[in-house]
Amino acid sequence: MAKELFLCAVLALCIVALQAELKTPRIQVYSRYPPNAGEENTIHCYVDQFYPPNIDITLLRNGEPIENTARSDLSFDTSWAFNVLVYAKIIYNKNDEITCRVKHSSLSQPKIVKWDPAY
Repeated sequence: MAKELFLCAVLALCIVALQAELKTPRIQVYSRYPPNAGEENTIHCYVDQFYPPNIDITLLRNGEPIENTARSDLSFDTSWAFNVLVYAKIIYNKNDEITCRVKHSSLSQPKIVKWDPAY
């Protein structure tokens, strides 16, 4: 009897998982402080509203990965949409292009969002 109940529970979980729909991530790139050339700042790439939770997020400076990035724990809301924050300290240079690249199963190709220092 216990085996049958266990199999029913597993089957129910599988059905729920199969019915889950892909949710495309929303991406926001911003700095902790207003940018000043030559000064340290923290760049944030906040990604939310995505499902499933498997996601690859990379902060880039002039197309190259920024070293020593950190990542928050993966969190979710009541609709099972996930969110995460990736961030790194940088020395701001007005000639640098800072972007956040996101790879997710809901996207046909990686999505790249550019940081706008004026924003």
